[in-house]
Amino acid sequence: MVTFTGLGVNINGFGEAFLDKERLSAIHFISKWSHWWQPDEVREAAEVARSLIKRSNFQDVITYGASMGGYGAALYSRAFEASRVVMIAPQYSIDPRKMPKEKRWIAEARKIGDFPDDDMNQAISRSAKKFIVYDPVSDDMDHVARYLRYDNVVEVVTPFAGHVPGLVLNEIKIFKKTILGLFDEKFDRVTFSREYRATRRQSWNYWYSWCDVAMKRRLDRALCAAKRAVSLNESSDLAIRRLCDIQTRMGDIRAAISTIRMAIAAAPDVDENYSRLAGLCMMTKEYDEALGAIRSAIDLSPKNTVHIRRLSHIHVLMKNFPEAILHGERALELDPSDVSAIMHLTGVFLQAGLLDDCEKVVRRGLSGAPQSGDLMCRLSEVYERRGDIDNAYRWARDSANAQPRDDREKRAQALHRRVVTADS
Repeated sequence: MVTFTGLGVNINGFGEAFLDKERLSAIHFISKWSHWWQPDEVREAAEVARSLIKRSNFQDVITYGASMGGYGAALYSRAFEASRVVMIAPQYSIDPRKMPKEKRWIAEARKIGDFPDDDMNQAISRSAKKFIVYDPVSDDMDHVARYLRYDNVVEVVTPFAGHVPGLVLNEIKIFKKTILGLFDEKFDRVTFSREYRATRRQSWNYWYSWCDVAMKRRLDRALCAAKRAVSLNESSDLAIRRLCDIQTRMGDIRAAISTIRMAIAAAPDVDENYSRLAGLCMMTKEYDEALGAIRSAIDLSPKNTVHIRRLSHIHVLMKNFPEAILHGERALELDPSDVSAIMHLTGVFLQAGLLDDCEKVVRRGLSGAPQSGDLMCRLSEVYERRGDIDNAYRWARDSANAQPRDDREKRAQALHRRVVTADS
């Protein structure tokens, strides 16, 4: 076995304990960041592993992994002369030039950069039997479709398992049987499909993924699925937050508040949950509750500018502008180039009637982001408040040209009519 770990920082090899228990020899590639197996050191390690395999006289090599690890299993299948490749929810590539619809790992793709070792056509073994475990209604389908162009591909379909079919199979207690069957080619697709259909509703991850799909079309069905997920795993912060999201979208804010409090009880160290509670309390105008919640979030994550801006916003709603400005300035100090922080602070200045302070911060922001339509629009608002319609129109027009949007174009047109009327 040659395994490849998934996203993030990993300590152990993928499936290491499972493979040890089954007495299967394995070489584990363990990632320390989400690099999709692109660094030069990976290729160097692969050469060492190939030499070790040859010296040990292993006759049968299987590559194995999930998500980023599934991609790695395919990418190195030819190099290791694998006879079988077992991939769970793999990517074909996250290079946006190849997979422009893939938005889940944009930050990781930017960090990787050029993708020097991402030619799957060249790297994948054509002769190996390639097993792909995946959910056909998930975002993984675009990647799987690329693999299906190759010969010797066997599909192991897990509807509504999302990006975590391995977790679903483990919850319904057929993971071991399935994976070992793929390893030794004793896998029976008909039996698997029957067992999966019979037991999949016992998995909270199944209902969570079902909920994701339903949210795009039917919130009522998504609500039912989220409740099922929570009932199966009441300690799942993820499932509870999703239930809260749906209740919020449906306008049941009181229920959402009760739900997010469950999430806090389940995971008291997650700052985002307190921030979400603060946002909900703002909607119900319970500002003291909102303040307490957002301060808890900041205690857990003191440099999170989103939390600090929310604290500032609560003070705006309470008409406490000095405190709102203080926290808005603090957020901007932590990240002076953050246009969102600039827009927030200047919005506070506008509401407080401090037009000179607002213009000063906007112009400083424009010096670092001269093409920001948001900042141009804010400066237009300052001039409009002063009654300087000519300059208000000029900046509104520049804003619409820099970042075209219907609302900006309409604003520029309205200001232009006022200019014409004034001139006439």
